[in-house]
Amino acid sequence: MAPLWTSMLVFPATTAAFRAMLNSNETNLDPNRILCPVLAALHNNGDLPTDEIGSAERRVIKSALKDGTWVSEDFAEFQSGGISAYDWDHKVAQDHRDRCAPGITLRGTHCFNRRVLGSTSRDVDRFLNIFEMNGLETVEHGFSTGVRGGNCNSRAENDMCNGVYPCEALFQKFYVAHADSHGRLYLDNIKQIICHAMAEGDRTGEFAHQDGNVDVVGISLAKLPARQWQMKAAMQGWLSAFGRPDENNNLYFSIADARAMLMEGRVPDNWEKRRWGCVTAVGGCPRMYDGNRDSSLMAQVNADLPCDEEAAWWGGSEATTTGQDCRRDSDCSDEHAFCASHRCTCGKGRNGKSMLSQGGRCVEQRAHRYFGETCRFTRANNPDSPWVW
Repeated sequence: MAPLWTSMLVFPATTAAFRAMLNSNETNLDPNRILCPVLAALHNNGDLPTDEIGSAERRVIKSALKDGTWVSEDFAEFQSGGISAYDWDHKVAQDHRDRCAPGITLRGTHCFNRRVLGSTSRDVDRFLNIFEMNGLETVEHGFSTGVRGGNCNSRAENDMCNGVYPCEALFQKFYVAHADSHGRLYLDNIKQIICHAMAEGDRTGEFAHQDGNVDVVGISLAKLPARQWQMKAAMQGWLSAFGRPDENNNLYFSIADARAMLMEGRVPDNWEKRRWGCVTAVGGCPRMYDGNRDSSLMAQVNADLPCDEEAAWWGGSEATTTGQDCRRDSDCSDEHAFCASHRCTCGKGRNGKSMLSQGGRCVEQRAHRYFGETCRFTRANNPDSPWVW
């Protein structure tokens, strides 16, 4: 770990963008700005170090996941490779994705091959600034609750946080409200939260406005449900890694456990590491407290939910559908609408906020606030995300 970390501390002192980042906004290193509760807990626990601007290299993130949570090798590789999308030249701005992964671009394939052969050259490094994830389509989920941030593309009524995160109001709405009579969140309760977030939550990620199934880097021979796969995998994996066993060895979170991670960015009290997670069931996932093997990523993303996964999102005075049925995008009369689940659905406006249907037309909406500023929106590219004005 030390050689990797040392190599990350060498910066081009003449880079204007780098100097500006260092001098402009020290509050960017506030752990409350880390959207992911797992990354926040790892960082606050000392398992995930970053450089002076808050960036961590892919190998450091992978090591943090493996050593800090005991997730399986293949899962740590998949997760770290997916979110570490920026090469050295774009690690500050994070405005151009260039994964070191095969099958997307020739440069990415060449990078991956060199990495597999053991290269530690700077051109195979890939970074993520864990404090600057808000508004990044490349790393935000297709939909989410937005409790720790990532709430810039949700219903207007969810803009109840005054731009300050983590947000108690959203924690109450999405987590406390779905606990059972004993104040516990089991897998069934977690699935209810996923359904609630799908219906009313944030839709910032690059898959938020995609229909059907998508190819995902690192997953071969399978397509994943576009809008749902990230939230399904993240929430179920979160329970596998950090939930506590009850009297029957079924995993659950107490409200205090959920609060520790979502609101305080730390692991639950008395949490103990255990093996968990795998991408596919080939070779067998780790066994959990009840003696059964953990669900693979593929099983998690294809798990049934207690709600209609194809239902229109938001609704009421914040309807995102135009009222037209469709079989293809060209069936939609509004140029800013696309066909999702056979409904003409408004895409994102120029500020990244989903347009609403007003009088059958897609109309741009006012942006939310994030820590005193208008929400930033950075569109995914290479490849581009669809359905943005």
